[in-house]
Amino acid sequence: MEELTLLTVLEDELGNFVAGKESVIGLALTAATLAEKRQKGIEAATSFAVPRPGTYRVREVIREAAQNHVWASGASIEVR
Repeated sequence: MEELTLLTVLEDELGNFVAGKESVIGLALTAATLAEKRQKGIEAATSFAVPRPGTYRVREVIREAAQNHVWASGASIEVR
């Protein structure tokens, strides 16, 4: 059994918090499926309603519970 916690934050162009979501994914994988997921990854999607068009920054933090590993990434997006 594996548990992933995903925290996604949306910030405006000035770095102000716009929205955030937390998701917890529970996985019960066979050894073969776990090996495949480690190689190919796991896909997850989150969506937000934005107040207006513009430039935003999306930040993602993922915590893996069994070994307490944490990963983080961020990207800028343009909403038209």
